[in-house]
Amino acid sequence: MMHNALIIIFLMFLLIMMGVFLQLQNTRVPENARHYTMDPGSVKVYTSVYIKDIKTYDLSEGTYTVSFYLTFMRNKADQNFNATILPEIDNKWEFVNGEINYDTGGLNYSVHDTLMDENGNPDPNGNYNGSIYLVYATFNSKIDLHKYPFDSQVLTIKIENLDEEKNDLEYIPNPHCSGLGSSVYVNGYSIYEWREYSSVDNVVAWGSYSQYNFEIVVIHENSVIYKILLPIIFLFLSSFLVNFISPTDIASRLALIFTIILGSISHYMSVASVLPSTGYMTVFDVITTNSYFIISIFLLWSVILVNKMPKKGRSDKVDDKKGARPEPDIDKKYTHYVDIAALVFSSIVFLSCLF
Repeated sequence: MMHNALIIIFLMFLLIMMGVFLQLQNTRVPENARHYTMDPGSVKVYTSVYIKDIKTYDLSEGTYTVSFYLTFMRNKADQNFNATILPEIDNKWEFVNGEINYDTGGLNYSVHDTLMDENGNPDPNGNYNGSIYLVYATFNSKIDLHKYPFDSQVLTIKIENLDEEKNDLEYIPNPHCSGLGSSVYVNGYSIYEWREYSSVDNVVAWGSYSQYNFEIVVIHENSVIYKILLPIIFLFLSSFLVNFISPTDIASRLALIFTIILGSISHYMSVASVLPSTGYMTVFDVITTNSYFIISIFLLWSVILVNKMPKKGRSDKVDDKKGARPEPDIDKKYTHYVDIAALVFSSIVFLSCLF
């Protein structure tokens, strides 16, 4: 029985860790497949965001505070260039998914209404007229935790003009000026990529407005994933240690099982405390729930063994050959059913890591 238990423990560990490893190699990142058609009669505003620093990222709220340069540039050679619309560009824009932190001096001109080259550098002979803002603002974005802790999150900055519709003004990404500073870092995450694109915001009864979107895709660092998953995996694998405790020592069996249960609940609560409430189960929830099932199987098995112990009157007898109390009167094949049930739940954990 001990030999079989060791084999089962090894197979379960191998199966689950294989699922974790495959998921780490197959991080799902939201695709950027958007179609945008420019209006030939609109003023083109070449827009860029250069991130200086990401101060905080609160996963439970989906909020993040960002310090960045925001650049608006207009090409004077554009046939639709109209100097009278420049104030509308500089003064009538807003962040769709955030707000400027004015109490900390969150909006300042770095360059205002100045001639520039295509890279946003001041140039008296430049073909572009533009302004550069230094912005400190707080944003929020939708959080998808279905794959947690294998999830990826998208930190978005959305800009839209308050008055001018898409047929009059469009925000066009300017990759020459956009990017991330070398010191930009999100605690607990790795920056997978950044991207920018234009989109259309259709407002009922008002019209269609051009939007500029700058996105930073972040994924959990591998070390964070291991810290979240390994404790719960080792805890429920430890439930197999009851196979090494004599069925006659029911106190030790139950003590081990309840210690594992308390440890699992404590770890789950510590991880869940930093997550928002969701109406669905995450991968971490599935793994934890299945660990409870596995632990419950061994708890139930221990109770069955107690009930199968020799009745009172025979339980005090000692085996003359081994000097030990007699084993429970139970068919050995049932022990294999317990191991098979544990493997089934481990397979569910494995599949939850893949899909």
